[in-house]
Amino acid sequence: PIFNGRVVEVSGFVQTSNDKDFIVVDMSRQNNWQIVYHEYAHIWLKDNFPPTAPWFDEGFAEYLSTMKLSDRTITVGQPISGAQLLNEGAKYSLLDLFQVQQHSETYNHTGQQREMFYFESWLVAHYLIDAGLFSQTANYFRLTNQEKMPVAAAVQAAFGLSLNDLQTVIWDKWKTDQIRARDYRDEA
Repeated sequence: PIFNGRVVEVSGFVQTSNDKDFIVVDMSRQNNWQIVYHEYAHIWLKDNFPPTAPWFDEGFAEYLSTMKLSDRTITVGQPISGAQLLNEGAKYSLLDLFQVQQHSETYNHTGQQREMFYFESWLVAHYLIDAGLFSQTANYFRLTNQEKMPVAAAVQAAFGLSLNDLQTVIWDKWKTDQIRARDYRDEA
C-alpha cells in the first residue's frame, strides 16, 4: 500500500480481483499465521458484511488474528501482542477512533499512534463481539454510512448508550480484566 507517495509498512495485505483474493505476507516476520488470519478477516468482512470503517475492519481482523487451532478446538480473542500499551500510551477518544479513515495519517504512518489505533480497535471489536452486538454494529454502520448520521447520534441510536458511556463500558472491561478469549469446540 502507498500513502502520500510512500510505501506503508505492513506485515501483510489483501489483494483482491474479480475472481480471486490473495493474501500477501512478509515472510521475514514471525507469526505468519496471525497475519494470514488477520488478512482473511478482511476478506470475510468484505464478502459478508456491509461497508464499515477502519476501526471495525482492523479491530475484527486483530480479534481473529489471535486464532489458535488445537485438537477440535478453536480459540479466538486472546490479547494481541503489545496490547499492554493500552495501559500506558495516549489513547484516542471513541469519537476520534471512530472517525479515522483509510486515507488518514493515523491509519497509514508507522509508529505508536498507529499501534494505538490497532490496539483500541481490537479492544472495541472484542467488546462488541463478546457483548453479542453484531446486529447493533451493523445498524450503526447503516446509520453512519448510508444515512450519514453523526457518530455520536448513531452510537446512541444503535447501542442505546451515549458515546461517552460506551467508551466507559469498554474501558472498564479492559481495566477489570474482563476481556477473555473464547473456545469453540467441535462436539461431533
